[in-house]
Amino acid sequence: MANVLFVYGYVEPSNIMLRDFFDNITDLDKHGVSVRFISSFDILTTDVEWSDVVIAIRPQIQYVSSIVKLAKKKGKFTGVYIDDDLFSIDGLYMQSIFGTHEIKFALRYADVTISPNIYLAKSILKYTKSKRPVVLHTAISKREIKPHNTFKTNSIRVVYYSNSVDTSNFNEYILPIMDELYQLFGNSIEWFFFNIHPDMSNTRFTNITYYERMELNEFREKLHNGDYDIGIMPLIDNKFNNGKYVNHYFEYSRAGIPGVYSNIYPYSDFVIDKIDGVLCDNTHRGWIDSLNYLFNINNRNRVSINAQNRLRNEFSCDIIFKQLLLDFPELSAYNSKRIRIRNFRCVDFEQWFNDHIRKNIIWVIEVIRISKYMRIIKKIF
Repeated sequence: MANVLFVYGYVEPSNIMLRDFFDNITDLDKHGVSVRFISSFDILTTDVEWSDVVIAIRPQIQYVSSIVKLAKKKGKFTGVYIDDDLFSIDGLYMQSIFGTHEIKFALRYADVTISPNIYLAKSILKYTKSKRPVVLHTAISKREIKPHNTFKTNSIRVVYYSNSVDTSNFNEYILPIMDELYQLFGNSIEWFFFNIHPDMSNTRFTNITYYERMELNEFREKLHNGDYDIGIMPLIDNKFNNGKYVNHYFEYSRAGIPGVYSNIYPYSDFVIDKIDGVLCDNTHRGWIDSLNYLFNINNRNRVSINAQNRLRNEFSCDIIFKQLLLDFPELSAYNSKRIRIRNFRCVDFEQWFNDHIRKNIIWVIEVIRISKYMRIIKKIF
């Protein structure tokens, strides 16, 4: 039996989905695993003493990365879970906002790196000593999958959600095809946006609905009950997007919504084109043709059914957990010595000092860059 402590900073989809995954494992204790999910703001020394394995989920804040260091020094087996390539974000200032220096610090003390994306898991190994990646796919409980309903024919309800308010992906590929879509289908197309607000004012479409950011469970409920016909996921081909996981496939498919996905990694390596989703070339004609394919009600029904069957057959919680134990046997077999921890401080002073200096340097560099750009702008105007 191994005691596994998951530590996170803030409540967000990453730790919610991991917690749900372990909650849905049948007879978890019989597999030799006991888990606790605790925010770094609530963690006690007794939690670390109890643990054999400590896994930090997106350790973007100092409290979390410090706990990884402490756990490693106390003989615990350590891991870091990452599901976005935050290292590819441009600019020292933006990297400081997303806490990449804290993630790098935690990775130095990690025995394994865990990610749903093998490309991402391998790309961050350069920050670790162990050089050991573990892939953990999203797992689906069968009760989460919406019973399939035959699609209606009177309108086409297109949905798009994003965990970021950035509209660049939508603006790059979807806005340019709006005129042609309207000519073909008129206002029979209804648009629904979750947590993202692209400017549709220059299009002729009038049936547009925006939803503000909401909790994960509320979002899933609305997605399941919205009777949406098509989900879209436009992505510009860059390093950050290549480091994403196919979350949109899982969210759309569990809600019975067939999806159109940009034909770039990771979707190009995951979706079976025109079988359980549609892979779309990032061209004007590519997006028109791909959407038009799913405007056919027979294609929508077939793709939706295939996607949900794939979730049941390949991504059930028990199947994914069985593979995880094969790739990460310490999760159930590692036992550390029970060492009492005295004078525990979540924030290590030496780390705090170094990070404080580094953050100030980042701010100085950004101020210099901004000043340089302002001088150039003044010369132009």
